[in-house]
Amino acid sequence: MGATARQGQGGVGDRIMTHDQQPLPQPSLVSVYSGRECIGFVLKRATGFEAYTAAETTLGIFPTMKAAADTISKYAGEWTAA
Repeated sequence: MGATARQGQGGVGDRIMTHDQQPLPQPSLVSVYSGRECIGFVLKRATGFEAYTAAETTLGIFPTMKAAADTISKYAGEWTAA
């Protein structure tokens, strides 16, 4: 297996490509951080991507990993502002 490089801007949902341009599978679990603090997780499900807070409360299932991560960030921002 060769070296890998990110395609696109390196954001959530970008595909990781090998040197021969074969996409690697998306991870089934992604942690979402705000600075050094873990604010949640995204789990790949058969029907989409499920967003969880760091306290393991589900925020729902979303069609894309980015939408799930954005929801976690929004929820964390509202929670810390309260």
